[in-house]
Amino acid sequence: MVEIVFIFHGDCLLRSESGTTVQRDSGPLQAGRCLIDTAGSLTANNEVWLVGTRFVTAQTPTKLFRDAVRERDY
Repeated sequence: MVEIVFIFHGDCLLRSESGTTVQRDSGPLQAGRCLIDTAGSLTANNEVWLVGTRFVTAQTPTKLFRDAVRERDY
């Protein structure tokens, strides 16, 4: 995620507030404060990006919900 929001010009590390290096992987970045440690520079990416997109599967309505809609709509 950090490499989507920022463009790095040189090597960088992401560190937690305690100083522990946050390992780079394909998982989501955990909530909290992080520090970017770089000897180079960085710029903010001005491209549009999405945060936290979730896919929801369609489900059959529950009987309680279905009955409430039917009562409301006659």
